Order: sequence, then C-alpha cells, then structure tokens
Amino acid sequence: MTTTLDAWQDFQGQLFAFIRKKVNQLEDAEDILQDVFLKIHKSLPEEKIENYKAWLYKITKNTIYDFYKKKRIPTIGDEIFEPVFSNAEIEERELSHCLTKMIEMLPENDKEALQETGLKGKSQVDYAKATGLSIPGAKSRVQRAREKLMNSIKECCQLEYDRRGNIVDLHKHGGSKESCSKCN
Repeated sequence: MTTTLDAWQDFQGQLFAFIRKKVNQLEDAEDILQDVFLKIHKSLPEEKIENYKAWLYKITKNTIYDFYKKKRIPTIGDEIFEPVFSNAEIEERELSHCLTKMIEMLPENDKEALQETGLKGKSQVDYAKATGLSIPGAKSRVQRAREKLMNSIKECCQLEYDRRGNIVDLHKHGGSKESCSKCN
C-alpha cells in the first residue's frame, strides 16, 4: 500500500501545478494542496485503490470544486467552476470519443490489433493464435499500433508526465476541440 508520504514525494509537484492552473492565488492553491493530502491521508486506510493517479486527481478536482463552491467565485477565464467540473464524465466522453476516432483512422491491421488486445481484453498470445501470426509478430503489430496511436494523441494533445514517465494529464492543443482534426 502506498503511504501519504509516498504520494507527497511522487505527486505533490504535479498536483500543485494542476491546482495552480485552476486557482489564481498562490495561498489558495497551497491551502487546496494541503486539503488534498489531508483527504488522501484520511482515505488511504479505508480504500482499495486500483488506479492511484486517477484517484489522486479525482480528489484534487473535487477539492478544487469544493473550494469554488464554498467561495462562489469565478475561475480563471471568468467561468464559474461548477459547470466545468460538476460532471467529470464529460471529459471522459470527449477523450473516449477522440481515442475512438483516432483508432478508426489507423490502418485496418493496427485498428484490429488495438481493438482485440486493448478494448476486448484479448491477450497478445490469443490474438496471435486468432490471426495466425507468430507470437513475436503479434506483439510487434500491437506495439506498432500503440506507437501510431500515441503519435496521433501527441499531434492532438499536450501530455503531462510524472517523474516515472507515466501520463497523468492531457490538454488539447489550443484548448478547443476544433484545434484537432482527429477528434472532429
């Protein structure tokens, strides 16, 4: 199990940068970060966490939301925070829509490889057997397809990584859906 200290050492910089994008005042951002880690500390013993980074960002988004809800003040960009984050499913749907479109634009073999091994959960060995490929051939096809998809994502979005190289957040270039032809 990860401890609060581990979370602090691994993610405090990223979470603080994320908070600062949403909050104008440095002092408020520091208070929010402190509240986030208090919530993390209180929740760790109780919860089984499957996707730790997603869980941390969910707590952070909710804490920022609570901050603006309590203050009832506009966010950066003069938008009330509540419509932006009251429904996290909107972000997930947009990302899912974009990924689906990007996968559809791949060559047929790559699209099939990602759909079978990624979306349908088939192992690469089972995929190799089903397609008549050698196991190394199937693994190579899946890897190439993942690389092509990642290149499409990078063309459309700016990615943020943690110190281990894992993607922790993404933003569309230009900040709008229209800026990415792959997502339209």
